[in-house]
Amino acid sequence: MNDFDMTRRLARLHLDLANKLFQLRTERGQEIAEVAATTGIPAERIEMIEEGDTTSLDEIARLCSAYQVSLEIAAELEPAVGTASRLHAKSLRIAL
Repeated sequence: MNDFDMTRRLARLHLDLANKLFQLRTERGQEIAEVAATTGIPAERIEMIEEGDTTSLDEIARLCSAYQVSLEIAAELEPAVGTASRLHAKSLRIAL
């Protein structure tokens, strides 16, 4: 898999995660302000995350905790071509 394909797969995965976090909140009937109070993440930031903005694993974990769901991340890593210190995800799976 080339870098372009990997970037596309990771971008799709990121958007899927954003959609799932939005779905979890709305299915529970929670308002963004309520989740913000529970997680300590500003309401504006939660809205950005749900719209697909880049997020940290810490924010994802706090949101999953607020929605009372587990977060499972599995990644198979391989060295990036031509680099000694970078890794590329060979496969990546996130399950909520």
